[in-house]
Amino acid sequence: MANGTVRGATANTGQDTKDLMLLAVGTLVAGGGVFLLGSRLKRRRAGDDG
Repeated sequence: MANGTVRGATANTGQDTKDLMLLAVGTLVAGGGVFLLGSRLKRRRAGDDG
């Protein structure tokens, strides 16, 4: 019985891990996009001042 419980927990944990990985990757991609957009806007503003 212990093996069945461990396997069941592993399957559930695997699904939860997949969901967490998708969330983490999505957050990193969104953060990277915001960072790049902010960098471009900052450079553009700095160019206008000069």
